[in-house]
This record gives sequence, structure tokens and C-alpha cells, in this order.
Amino acid sequence: MSDKNYSDSKKIEAIQNLTLMNDDFMTIMFDENYSLVEYILKTVLQKDLKVIKVITQDYVVNVFYKRFIYDVYAVDAEGVHYDIEIQRSRDGASFKRARFHSSLMDSRLLERGEKNWDKLLETVCYFLYRERYL
Repeated sequence: MSDKNYSDSKKIEAIQNLTLMNDDFMTIMFDENYSLVEYILKTVLQKDLKVIKVITQDYVVNVFYKRFIYDVYAVDAEGVHYDIEIQRSRDGASFKRARFHSSLMDSRLLERGEKNWDKLLETVCYFLYRERYL
């Protein structure tokens, strides 16, 4: 549908409904936006850190499972790798899913055949969702 088919009021309504919970908007807002990702991680983790890498919608392909997409993949100056998953609700934001996400990060961080587990870097998987969890 072309832009001329939308009235000004429909455009305003669409803009007012944009939040970071909207996948397309989130992707645009976070992509290479180091200061925003850094702010969120500092706020959530209560940790002083410096983000040095941000990728949105980062694909992981493996022959043993379906294609996997990180919403936001970030790395801080200390080498800690972060997966930030944006969700509208906490459904699916389980500890086992976080463990799966972390295992995927781990599998990307070691060279093939590496047996020195001390080289495995720290990873953090965080689910950010609209609902407040108590």
C-alpha cells in the first residue's frame, strides 16, 4: 500500500502506537545504537559497562535446529556477550529458553575443537517484555 493511501490521522495513529515492543521499530531503534543498548543494559543489570558492538536481527543458522534470530546482540568492552530479546509478554521467556539462547552464544564463541573451557566468555541473556513481573 503506498504512502498516499494513508490519511494524516492514520499516520499519526501508527506513529503513536510505535513502541520498542514492535519488532520493526525495535530493530531500527537498536541497530548500531550503542548508547541506547548501553543505557538499557546498565539500567537492567545495575552494572557499569561500555557497549562496543550492537547487531539487531542477527541470524544463527545450524543444520540441527531451525534458524534462530537474536533481537539484539551486543558485546561490552570486557568481552561479555549479551542477547536482549524483546517480547510483548513474558510467555516464552522461560529459564530453559534463556539457557538455549546462552548455549547458542557459547557455541559461537569457541573455535571448533577448542577444549580449553576457560576460553568460554561470559554471556547474558535478557528478556525485555512489556508486562511487569513480580
